[in-house]
Amino acid sequence: MNKKMQAWPARVHEKIRRTCQEAFDLFSKQVSPNQAPPAETPPFTSRSKRYALTIEDQQFLEMIASPVISPNGQVVQTVAVVWDATGTRRLQQKIDAIDKAGRELVRLEADAMSKMNVQERLKLLQDKIISFTRDLMHFDHFAIRLLDRKSNKLELVISVGLPHEALSIDLFSEPEGNGISGYVAATGRSYICPDVERDPRYVTGLDHAKSSLTVPLRLHDKTIGIFNIESRQRAAFNEDDRQFAEIFGRYVAIALNILDLMVVERAGTAHKVADDVCSEAAGPLNDIASDANALMDDYIGHDELRHKLQAILENVATIRKSMRQAAEGPNTILGAKDVKESDDPVLQDAEVLVADDEP
Repeated sequence: MNKKMQAWPARVHEKIRRTCQEAFDLFSKQVSPNQAPPAETPPFTSRSKRYALTIEDQQFLEMIASPVISPNGQVVQTVAVVWDATGTRRLQQKIDAIDKAGRELVRLEADAMSKMNVQERLKLLQDKIISFTRDLMHFDHFAIRLLDRKSNKLELVISVGLPHEALSIDLFSEPEGNGISGYVAATGRSYICPDVERDPRYVTGLDHAKSSLTVPLRLHDKTIGIFNIESRQRAAFNEDDRQFAEIFGRYVAIALNILDLMVVERAGTAHKVADDVCSEAAGPLNDIASDANALMDDYIGHDELRHKLQAILENVATIRKSMRQAAEGPNTILGAKDVKESDDPVLQDAEVLVADDEP
């Protein structure tokens, strides 16, 4: 027994002793004289058994026990190697918890989502991300940006605990001149900044920030955005935090991509419906406009009638404009927050039936 093991409390020693006794009894039942290995065979090879020991849910030990067999084939004692696996076990438990949260994040109920607009869907996903990020990883200041491939700009999608000045900075996916976020997006490599004051890549972020962690959001081996976390504590992030953020970031990327696909599908359907309506209404509207213009020429000098005809023409123009705008809205989740909601109080909570005479 080495000094480290001697320093463990008595309850740990007792747990190890009982486990060794259990292993001794097991080995004794398994070994018989005709199964005894040759004398020159080392005694600790194929008969070892591994145990996982839990001490009051506070300490986790791993133990490998092996029998010592006498020349006549009897188990005379058990030897064991024991090590403290508390750190490893807790790390795995946290990874499992993050993995479970990630699966919950990407589980978007179709029935609930179908009743929401883009902003509401993004808000639901944002609330989940914020909750899991705070509760599991204890990150309170972070931002998620998605890469707009047309402009190469990192567009802000979700932010918590960061000042407006930091969020309003335009960042692009470039390795230089665009902060740590731009570097991570361009290279696809995570970046731990232990001291922002000494890192030339760092740009304005959290007030009185001391350190930061930035990981790429990857999907199908492509970087689609970044996940940036900041802290007022110097060297607040380590390799474990990086691993946690990368694992969670994969699920964030999947969830945002699913939401984006739903928005694209919905926008495509809306455009098709609007195009169909515009095509069907174009002929009658053109006829109305032509007739109104012809009557305007016939009623020169009849101001009252001409005003009414002018009103008809203006209404036709309004209808055309309304149909063009019917399908307008975000085609992706980028910019979804900028679209203002305009619920009509008359139609609030009303049910609308859309009928199609085609089979």
